[in-house]
Amino acid sequence: AWTVLDQALFSGSNFVVNVLLARWLAPEAFGAFTTAFIVFLVCGTVHAGLLVEPMLVFGSAKFERRRRAYLRLLVVGHGAFAVAFGAAFGAASVVAWVLGDGLVAGILGALAVAQGGVLMLWLARRACLVARRPELAAAGGAVYLVAVVGGAFALQAAGTLSAAAALLLMAAGSAGVAAALLARLGVPLRRPTADTPRFRADVRAAHWTYGRWAMPTGVLEWVVSSLPFLVVPFVVGVEGNALMRALFNLALPALHGFVAISAFSLPVLVRARAAGRMRGTMRRLAGVAAVLALGYYALIGVSGEWLLGALYGGKYVATRAELLLLGAYPLAVGVSGVFTAALRARERPRAVFWARVGAIAVGAPATVALALVWGVAGGLGGGLVVLVVEALALAAASRSPDPRGTGPLGNGLDGNGLDESGADGPAATPDRPQRRRVLMIAFACDPTRGSEYGQGWRFAEAAAADNDVWVLTYTGQAANATARLAAHPTDALRLVGYAHPLERARHVAGATRKTVAEQIHYYVWQVAAIRTARRLHRDVGFDLVHHITFGKYWAPSAGAFVDAPFVLGPVGGGESAPLRFWPAFSLYGLVYEAARSAGRRLAHADPLVRHGARRSALALGSTVETAQALARLGARRTLAQPSIGLTDAEVERLGALAAPPAGPLRVLMSGRLLHWKGFDMGLRAVAAAGLPGVRVDILGEGPERARLGALAAQLGLADRVTFHGLLPRDAALAVLAGAHVLVHPSLHDSGGFVTLEALAAGRAVVALDLGGPGVQLTPESGIAVAAHSPGQATASIAAALQRLASDADLRARLGAGGKARIDAALRVRHVAARALAAYAEVAPMPPAAAAEAAARTPSEASSDGASVPLAHVGLARRAR
Repeated sequence: AWTVLDQALFSGSNFVVNVLLARWLAPEAFGAFTTAFIVFLVCGTVHAGLLVEPMLVFGSAKFERRRRAYLRLLVVGHGAFAVAFGAAFGAASVVAWVLGDGLVAGILGALAVAQGGVLMLWLARRACLVARRPELAAAGGAVYLVAVVGGAFALQAAGTLSAAAALLLMAAGSAGVAAALLARLGVPLRRPTADTPRFRADVRAAHWTYGRWAMPTGVLEWVVSSLPFLVVPFVVGVEGNALMRALFNLALPALHGFVAISAFSLPVLVRARAAGRMRGTMRRLAGVAAVLALGYYALIGVSGEWLLGALYGGKYVATRAELLLLGAYPLAVGVSGVFTAALRARERPRAVFWARVGAIAVGAPATVALALVWGVAGGLGGGLVVLVVEALALAAASRSPDPRGTGPLGNGLDGNGLDESGADGPAATPDRPQRRRVLMIAFACDPTRGSEYGQGWRFAEAAAADNDVWVLTYTGQAANATARLAAHPTDALRLVGYAHPLERARHVAGATRKTVAEQIHYYVWQVAAIRTARRLHRDVGFDLVHHITFGKYWAPSAGAFVDAPFVLGPVGGGESAPLRFWPAFSLYGLVYEAARSAGRRLAHADPLVRHGARRSALALGSTVETAQALARLGARRTLAQPSIGLTDAEVERLGALAAPPAGPLRVLMSGRLLHWKGFDMGLRAVAAAGLPGVRVDILGEGPERARLGALAAQLGLADRVTFHGLLPRDAALAVLAGAHVLVHPSLHDSGGFVTLEALAAGRAVVALDLGGPGVQLTPESGIAVAAHSPGQATASIAAALQRLASDADLRARLGAGGKARIDAALRVRHVAARALAAYAEVAPMPPAAAAEAAARTPSEASSDGASVPLAHVGLARRAR
């Protein structure tokens, strides 16, 4: 509403001035004013193509967080532009004076001075839209209306009104209002810290990449809008142009209203595109334009003759056909404007250019022919032909998916906040080669949490180093990620939040994986998000879709239903507790394992789950068991590799822990106290080892707590086992610092953060050769024991403890090997690099961008522990 009011005030001012000039000036003088103003519009199209139109796109996304520095840079560019074109108009004025045409010389001289002020106001008004402050532009419009219309009456009363004086009056009013608007937007007079050399280079490159098509497109737009005025004088005479101008004054309010809608639509569509709502937004905007245009058509058709008489006192008279043709102009301009804004929002000015070329190629001959036959009515009809052909071409172009290329990237769910710090993120410019566009499905994406909540964020952050990444995430998990992006802006990573409409309110506050209800919620979210994922793909055009979290293979992924190459994982969940271990479980454990196995069998029959595996170009399993399960579901290519890693900060902190004290062996077991964690086997192994003075620390809580306490007492270990429960991070690390060895006999861990932390701390690790820990450990970094039966596994763990208790050198070697294993293969960047290496195979990067990425960051996909073909993983495990 503010934008339309803004345009109404400015166009109303110009409308009133045009009407007054038509009444007060002779037809020859008014016709000369009209011709001069059309020439000025050529200058305006170049200005719009280089500065204003790119600002509406990039100011709403790429440079939004440094908006003040960006706008100041555009003001400086406008000053250089005004000087150059002022000199050109001044030279033309001198030539006209020498040739003896004083009227034209005066108008051109006035244009030399006036164009800078008028165009400055165009820039300032659109800057208000970029800053989402259209009310400022509307207030400026009110001031401009009073100043210009009042000035026109004053000049007429003083007898000094002329075409040149009117242009200078408009320039003075424009310059004053523009200065006030820019001041209210906070555009600084001095260069801010964000205005760095790289920033200026990025702005120039982005504007030139866009503007080299927008400028000629603007010239063609001038041709389209001016074609009748260029043809009619040669057929009817200059008086015909005066009548055409007088007629078009009736349509100016509607035409300027649609200019406002088109300008408002551009930043709106830029943001809608990023959120995957572009097509729906287009439909609504087109509907509004059509309704308003049809209403105006009815007004012109019913009241056109009366309006002409009332405005011009009978000086200009039009036929019924001319009025009906004139009334159709707003409809054609409005619909065409929405399609134009949509293509510009997708950064496709080239498509707009060729649509205009086709429209002129068809419409120019038609305009000449019709004007020859029907005069002014024919000129109007020819202009309509051009607009209709252009609208059809634009509609056809807007239906095609986005081509690969640079796009407007921003931060956060709604682009909130400004950053004037000058931090330079990667910019999509001709100097930065074209990169892949990746849609990442990360239901859990939280940089402040561990486990797979943090994994969603870490993978997205790693992928954004060499790709442009959109993350489709759950709204309930997005707050911390949005805050992180606001604090550390990057142009290459964007979040798109989604919450399905049927969920209960408590889900929005956060979600876990601990209950059946949350598992159902996650399943429904993935299915409901399919539409959003597809809409994002239609509006962005992804080269690849990657599912990250939740990392379980037996649930569907919204990304599998997008028509782009699909990478699944790393995902887990394919591990099962061997059947021989089931008799040792509690009743709860037996029910749990039975339900889990039944759920997986049902998932294998789920067509949505099977579709995801079969659609994948590559399926990554976090364990050998998961990779085998994905192959059974129909995945064409399956790799097994570790799915989790530690950040550099975590590795540094864990590596700084002091060495354990001398004395009897101290054993640590850590995790949720669940039956499948195997802590009962760990206690039995400690008892069987018969180590004098051994101590056992158990961190964690869970339903097995009472059962494990009773078992410790039964084994005679009650005074040697300490149950610490859940501890704060610092306290838990203190317990780890006092331990010599971590025992982790888990039966189906897909990941195993506790083993990673022990390796990073330089502690010996003993684990079952199952699931994630079985993939993480090597003979140099830990002891992975076979798991054929509870008795055999317990005896193997006891033997390993006896070796470690009697051989301090072995503990030291395994501790050093664990740190080396982390450094070589199990940091987050290693894990992400191995998974992201699949991108090069599934969707190759353009050669220039690939060379740049290789030069900047050496590949880590070949480091120790890289993803291995499934058969090789099996051979390696059997050999070990």
